[in-house]
Amino acid sequence: MTLVELLVSMVILGFVMSLVSQAVFQVGLVTRAADDASRLLGSRWAQGWALSASFANLVVPSEAQDTAFTGDNFELQGFSTVAVDGQALGVAPLDLSLRQTNIAVAPGRPADEQTELWAAFPIRNGAKERRRVAVFQGRAQFAYRDRLGVWSDRWPAPFRVEREPKEVLPAAVMIREAAGSTVLIAYPVPASEARQQPQLRSPFGS
Repeated sequence: MTLVELLVSMVILGFVMSLVSQAVFQVGLVTRAADDASRLLGSRWAQGWALSASFANLVVPSEAQDTAFTGDNFELQGFSTVAVDGQALGVAPLDLSLRQTNIAVAPGRPADEQTELWAAFPIRNGAKERRRVAVFQGRAQFAYRDRLGVWSDRWPAPFRVEREPKEVLPAAVMIREAAGSTVLIAYPVPASEARQQPQLRSPFGS
């Protein structure tokens, strides 16, 4: 092997090593970005599903009656025996709202739209503190389904003759894209199928 052949071999080997190192670096960046995106998506998905227990335990207090659950595209109020944070504190108000925000991605590029889900948490002296509990990409809104499978933008839903008896709770609540029919997350409400039992009076009461 002559000196020229050795030099050519070393140059080729250095070029190959440079390509390999760049490829390994790029793979590392892609893997890190995928891990971050997966972790972020998982946390947002988990946060959204954390509300399932609150909707699964919606109740109709006797003092609320027909106003036990109300909602429109961006706000809803009801009563549940399980708080948003998972604590069972008895019957407590459930107060949720959706807020649209924009996130700047890069200079010269349009901002990405996202929707934040906020919940009201009771604090001292009957006051409430609102905290963000989930984030959805794009513009999202609430929708409500009755027992007949009809979706509506507000609850109580518009009156229909075929709905008997009157429904106090929706059969399901979902968060869907505002510009389409894609469902981002849906929450069934088992209590909508149960009829509220009449309050029993004590035989020893006046």
